[in-house]
Amino acid sequence: CKTCGVRTMLLSLSATEALVTSVCLSCLFVGSLYVWFLFGESSHDRDNPRVIKQRFLSIGCICIISPFAVWFWMAETPPFDHLTREHLRWIGLTSVGLLEAMFLPLLLTMMIFLGPLVLNFITVVSSEYESESLSSRLSSEMKRIKDEMFSSETRLMTIRNIVVGPFCEEWVFRSCICSLLIAGGWGFWSTVLISPVLFGAAHLHHLLGHVKSQGVSLQHALIIVVFQLCYTTAYGVYASFVFLRTGHFIAVFFIHAFCNLMGVPDFSWMFHRHPFRKYRVVLMLSFVLGISLFFHQIYPLTDPRIYDSVYIKI
Repeated sequence: CKTCGVRTMLLSLSATEALVTSVCLSCLFVGSLYVWFLFGESSHDRDNPRVIKQRFLSIGCICIISPFAVWFWMAETPPFDHLTREHLRWIGLTSVGLLEAMFLPLLLTMMIFLGPLVLNFITVVSSEYESESLSSRLSSEMKRIKDEMFSSETRLMTIRNIVVGPFCEEWVFRSCICSLLIAGGWGFWSTVLISPVLFGAAHLHHLLGHVKSQGVSLQHALIIVVFQLCYTTAYGVYASFVFLRTGHFIAVFFIHAFCNLMGVPDFSWMFHRHPFRKYRVVLMLSFVLGISLFFHQIYPLTDPRIYDSVYIKI
């Protein structure tokens, strides 16, 4: 797009009001994870099934509240049962360009993960099932992953990591906070940078969990959390960029779920004793190709004209 202006506003608020409301939503998001301590809950273990269920409930309440923090600033507030298509569109809920929003940003994200995807493929074809056909190996690997992710011990964690976490974080930090900042007069790139800072800061609470429940030293926990802050903020920049250019919540929900599924890329194959070091040329090329494709296609695949983004004036 040649201009990054915003279309006709449904909301009326200043830049300061938008920023303050966004910070409040971010604080509520994190606070909801710890509100249970007020009711006598003592566990800091985020993987405890009881804690996971409690956090599902409290973060769900914040997701219900958040759109009203946006609609509160409407120039003319309609009755709840008269919310128009445009009001929903302003928080990323629209059928215009829906199919494209479901697949094109996901395809773009898969490009940057081309290296890890090739590594996963090599892992399968070089696995313990060498006597089996490729299709049998893939089937065995899929079964192993399914059993690993959806066992009685890991099912709730998988649902949190792949469904609930991405849904809630994108709903609050993209659909609500990004739309507030744009409506408040913050520019495209300002919004792309501010929202991720709030998003990254919202993950600092993991420091408490590392120290309290995992027994990690404060120094080690700080290193872990700073690393998490860096990559969550970097991801947040990308997600905010995609959200504003597509105008779709579903787009950022899908890419967030995919990123969580893939995890942080593994570079251990670069070291001498790793069994996959013999594939290093193929892996290096796939990483470079994936990153090159990503930057080559990032604008074409998020072209606002495809999605008719409400946040951008073409």
